Amino acid sequence: MEFKTGEKLGQPALRDEAGRTYGLMEDGLIVFGDVARQLLGEQCQYASRYIDPAFINHPMEQYRHPNLAVGLRVNTDTIDGNYHAYGIHPEDVDEFVGRYNTYRAYNTGWTREENGESRELTREERKELEKYLKEVGAIDS
Repeated sequence: MEFKTGEKLGQPALRDEAGRTYGLMEDGLIVFGDVARQLLGEQCQYASRYIDPAFINHPMEQYRHPNLAVGLRVNTDTIDGNYHAYGIHPEDVDEFVGRYNTYRAYNTGWTREENGESRELTREERKELEKYLKEVGAIDS
């Protein structure tokens, strides 16, 4: 994904080739909430569970999520745990979005085709997705 510099509400920002604008943090990372809303179709509070390592072994099972940001440049180290302050490096956005979509397909057993139609994955396809997710360290072997 290519980004160009710009502004969002008078603040430094990046704009992608589709014209979507992402807030730019002081450390050069993109505001993760903008990625969550615009590229994942999720609210930040839900998508942040996939980049925050605290959710891997969360004491409550329904809040356990894989860390799909292993090896990517993200910042989840905030003073008060505020997920709105999470950031991701612009060069890692595509990889994270790909991992997120892969995990969703693996977890649900369904994928969306280019034409927008959903279809169930074959057993072999799910095994391939699982293999990839293990290779990138998102799920345990």
